[in-house]
Parts: sequence; structure tokens; C-alpha cells
Amino acid sequence: MMSRFASIIAGAAILAYPLAVYWGLSSFGIGSTAFVVACLFLLRLFVPSGSSALSKYVIVIRSLAVIGFSLALVSWLMQEAQWFCYYPVVVNLIFLLLFSYTLLSPPSMVERFARLREPDLPESGVKYTKNVTLIWCFFFVFNGSVALYTVFVGDLKLWTLYNGFISYLLIAALAAGEYCFRHYYRKRLSS
Repeated sequence: MMSRFASIIAGAAILAYPLAVYWGLSSFGIGSTAFVVACLFLLRLFVPSGSSALSKYVIVIRSLAVIGFSLALVSWLMQEAQWFCYYPVVVNLIFLLLFSYTLLSPPSMVERFARLREPDLPESGVKYTKNVTLIWCFFFVFNGSVALYTVFVGDLKLWTLYNGFISYLLIAALAAGEYCFRHYYRKRLSS
């Protein structure tokens, strides 16, 4: 029970990472922010994910935690806040590599998730999920590029706005759009 609670807290804090970094840097400076962020990533590293669906991807979750911890440490050692800002870029890069790999070594990432709900996915579903995985790859390239741009601009407010709000809206819009299209696509196939 306690590890599940800790996992939820760490996961929520990492989702709020851009806002936490902005608030921490604005209010407490690099040292305190680096300490808190490093602790959150350590918590994420050592607390199990809690979800059996995510247990297959524990290496990815732990890799992201190690990277987040490392960026916080480098920010503290170099006393440069910009290092915190690379985390969303790295997250997009890792997801791009992961999703791309599954296109080369099927089943595709979206097919893997689809088979959790529908184990006997028809061939049309396999093709569809492969195309959706490809769309997500393009999204990660776009989102990671904009995240990197916000790092180079050097405006913490712009970085926080994009990485802590706009990118989440884009993710939600893509997921919702795909969900709606999938239902339309299924109806069209069945008629």
C-alpha cells in the first residue's frame, strides 16, 4: 500500500516536472530544486511502478529516473539551471527510440497496448496500430524538437508553458483524435 502511494506521488511529481522546476528555481534556486528533483527521481527509481501493464517497461521507467536524477545532479554541480530543461527532450527521444524499435521489431508499440484489451487483433488492426505507432514517432520528433528549441531560447517561462502545458494538450489531442478515428474506422470496416 505504501509503495503504491509513493509510486503515485513520484509519478505525479514527474508529470508536473516542468511546473516543479519553474517554481523551484523561481522560489528556492538551483541547489534546493536539484535536491528535491533528485529525491523524486530516486523515489521513482526504487519504488515499483504498481501497474502490471507497465512492469514490462520497468527498464524504461528506471532509465528515465536515472536520466532525471543525473540532470538534476549536473544542474547542481555546474550551477546551471538549463540542465533541468533537457529532461523533456530526453523523454521524447527515448519514446521515439522505443516506438521506432517496435516498428522494426514487431509487434508495434500500439499493437502491444491494443492486445492487452483485444488479444485476437485482426490483421486490419495490426496494420492500423502500426500506422498509429508511426504517427506517435512523428509526434515525438516534433515534440522533442520544440522542447529542445525552448531550451535553447533560454526563457524558463516559455519552457514551462510548452513542456508543462502545451505538450500535454498536444498529447491529449493526439490520443483523443486517434480514439475518435479508431471508432470511425471500426464502423467503416464492419459495414
